[in-house]
Amino acid sequence: KIVGNQMVYRHDPPAGSGFLRTLLFGESGMIVDGNVLAVDPVFEPGFNADDAIKIMNTGENFGIFNKERMLSLDARNKVDDGDTLFYSFNGLRTQTYHVNITPDNFESATLLAFFEDRYTHTSTPLSLTDSNFIDFTITADVASTSPTRFYIVFKSCSPVPVTWVSIKARRTNNTMVEVKWVVDNDINILKYETERSADG
Repeated sequence: KIVGNQMVYRHDPPAGSGFLRTLLFGESGMIVDGNVLAVDPVFEPGFNADDAIKIMNTGENFGIFNKERMLSLDARNKVDDGDTLFYSFNGLRTQTYHVNITPDNFESATLLAFFEDRYTHTSTPLSLTDSNFIDFTITADVASTSPTRFYIVFKSCSPVPVTWVSIKARRTNNTMVEVKWVVDNDINILKYETERSADG
């Protein structure tokens, strides 16, 4: 590492690789550590030369825990439904930290991601197309410093089972259209949204 550059040199990744970059910011707003999940079919499963063991800092360390190792780069050939990215940390101080999780070419039409906090028992949905910002606090409670406090779980976003029985639309006046529909088996539906096309 050199002044002005916090990265260790690596060869360029394969074209089309996807990344999930995680940066940890201290209370002052300075980056204190970070890690990367890289995904590409050319990467071999398991721990190998595609991965990078974490170079430990004298202060805060925030890495990915995989195969009994803390990694700064975890390279995987795919991410599927039910896969989990376990974080590990040490050296964090009693203060509020900010996590920035940024996907890069990581978009997946079939996956959802959730940032899980075992200490606060919270689950935060993550965007796989835009940056995510999450705050957390290290307190005097020893449980808040558990190295296995955080993880990301990936889940399939396959269509919810629903059977359309009928749908009708009728004009009620010059500016309003009433839409009615009937469905069966609408399991775990929170709401429906209707959209109007301006160009047909």
